[in-house]
Amino acid sequence: LLIVLNLVAIFWIRDEILDLVGQDQAGNGEAQLRVVALSPDEREDADDVDRLTFVFNREVVTDKEIDKPLGWEPFSIEPQPKPAGQWTWVQPAVLQYKLVNRLDPSNRFEVTAGKDFVRWLGMPLRGNQEFSFSTSDLKGEDFSLHSQNHRETKSNLRFNHAVDPDALQDALRCEQKDSDEALDWENHTPYQGKSFRISINTPRSRAIDLFLDKGFAGAHG
Repeated sequence: LLIVLNLVAIFWIRDEILDLVGQDQAGNGEAQLRVVALSPDEREDADDVDRLTFVFNREVVTDKEIDKPLGWEPFSIEPQPKPAGQWTWVQPAVLQYKLVNRLDPSNRFEVTAGKDFVRWLGMPLRGNQEFSFSTSDLKGEDFSLHSQNHRETKSNLRFNHAVDPDALQDALRCEQKDSDEALDWENHTPYQGKSFRISINTPRSRAIDLFLDKGFAGAHG
């Protein structure tokens, strides 16, 4: 028990010293660590970004740390579960969170600085520590006829965001125009993307209506 208590005391003292060191280093206004830019930000839709980029006002790490995966979370990202990705220094003053997938549409993301900057970098983060950005709503940009005969109607669909084909399969309904008669259809683009080619059983009227379920977000599940 004594050993455990001593270890706890040692870690507590270490954290207190690191915090004091960070405060001393931040005493000079020029040396205070701040985020001076985040991309994307509120001035642009984050629909096609593949990474979040944080630019600091000073060099934070040495060249040896460039491109090495971080073992800690400098910023939290809401809503949870956060987008999958990896934190990496790409320049001594530039930190990136490289995304595994594109961000879901119709979302506002809140980014908040964590409390471990002193522990890992030896200095606290000052200034603005909360950021936000958004993705636009999912919209169908185009529906065009490719070809049609008495058996099959081939059409092209295009969205403003990448869509999961399984989610599209669940959400898209094809009906004969001005009728509740459902028409069988097949997707010929079996990968995530913005554009899809589908084929629909041609009704006798040759007129077709397409419907997407309300709340369709483009992601499966």
